Amino acid sequence: MKKVNFYPVIVLIFLMMSGCSSGKKVPTAVIPPAPEYKPVSSQVVLHYKLDKKAIKDTFNQAIAELFKQNFNLVDYDLKMNFYKTKDANVEIEGKNILVNIPVGILVEKDTYLAKMKARGVLELTFITKFDLDSVWNFKAKTDLSYHKWLEKPVLSVAGINIPIEPVSNVIISKAKPYIVENIDAAIAENFTIKKTIHESIQVFKDPIQLDPNNGGYLMLTPKSIKLTTLKNSKLHTSGKIKIELLSQFSTQKPITSQGPVPTPKLQWSEQFEDTTSLSLVTNIQMMDLNDIVRKNYDGKSFSAQGKTITLGSIFLNCDYENIRFVSDVTGSINGTLMIKAKPYYDAIDNAFKAKDIDISFKTKNTFHKAASWIAEGYIRKELEKMFYFPLEGQIDEIQNDLNQQLDDINKEYNMDMSAKLFNIKVDRFYMKPGQIETTVKTRLMINTYIKDLRTMGSK
Repeated sequence: MKKVNFYPVIVLIFLMMSGCSSGKKVPTAVIPPAPEYKPVSSQVVLHYKLDKKAIKDTFNQAIAELFKQNFNLVDYDLKMNFYKTKDANVEIEGKNILVNIPVGILVEKDTYLAKMKARGVLELTFITKFDLDSVWNFKAKTDLSYHKWLEKPVLSVAGINIPIEPVSNVIISKAKPYIVENIDAAIAENFTIKKTIHESIQVFKDPIQLDPNNGGYLMLTPKSIKLTTLKNSKLHTSGKIKIELLSQFSTQKPITSQGPVPTPKLQWSEQFEDTTSLSLVTNIQMMDLNDIVRKNYDGKSFSAQGKTITLGSIFLNCDYENIRFVSDVTGSINGTLMIKAKPYYDAIDNAFKAKDIDISFKTKNTFHKAASWIAEGYIRKELEKMFYFPLEGQIDEIQNDLNQQLDDINKEYNMDMSAKLFNIKVDRFYMKPGQIETTVKTRLMINTYIKDLRTMGSK
């Protein structure tokens, strides 16, 4: 299983929950449990640009191999060889590829006096119509739709020029099936899309470990894929891919199937959104959250009015309503600090907050309100900060993390991908004994530039 921070948004959830610290052995409120949650649907929309050089190279390679053959016309006792004078020009629009290439022609004829030769230049135009069916079978059909002579071939015999254009046209007509057959074969050999898609989908087989230090796993299950037809420009061909996914997050490693991930069926569509919308269902166990909060707060000191307390042996828990923070305290006073609060999500401020915050203190077997220098003033404000977490304020930091992750992916998989994060919101926030469940929604734009389809994904 590969360990990557591919979705820093989930790390945000860990940070938020380490701020919304909880408590210890709490009485369970008589509240009916929430319905069993299910993985939610997300959509990843990838705007891609294909460098036309790779496609042009494919056609040039096919034509070069094709022109290694001799074309003889026995009826005319002529030999004809083709050769490229320039590389092909390639234009792609919709499901059509138009290739225009100037081709040199060498015509040879043996006579009793000498071997006569003639050269000419022919412009050939091919149109390849391609398609992918619902199970990713690639089909291509090429037609030599047009040709014209740029330089007509002429044989010179004893000072007499003999035009052979009509003969050459016959040869081209007879060679046409062979030419288009070889171009179709070259396209099929280079554009192994079904195999590439199946191999690429296997990245979703294992859960993604978001943070090797703190834990947390994201499981993505692809359900369908949509493609737009291609649009042409001078340097590249562009389009969009939409992948419908089910996303589910857990602090515990999920059990996965042993078999390969099925390749989703393909649909062609011109109408779908421009932005990626990720809905990430989180299921966070308080026992896992304890480890994170202890890393952030165990041993942390707070000072006010010349007095200091240091936190240690922190324990968190929650019920249906309250989060409780319990910590040993040493310093100016020794005992156990207890904080109880009701966390909630404020959709207007797009932030997690808490209300009804209560701070108490225990020394030996006696509970009492915390001393005023703890329960009021600076220390109280510092403790209350743990219960406030604005999501909007984290976008820049998450964007930086996302950029770093994409840099690593681009280097490893020979890609050029970028993403712009627009917003993060919470759609659902629910607590039950020992667990916190949230659904986080984020919207972003993903772009990629593919220099060579043949090497995309290679390490």
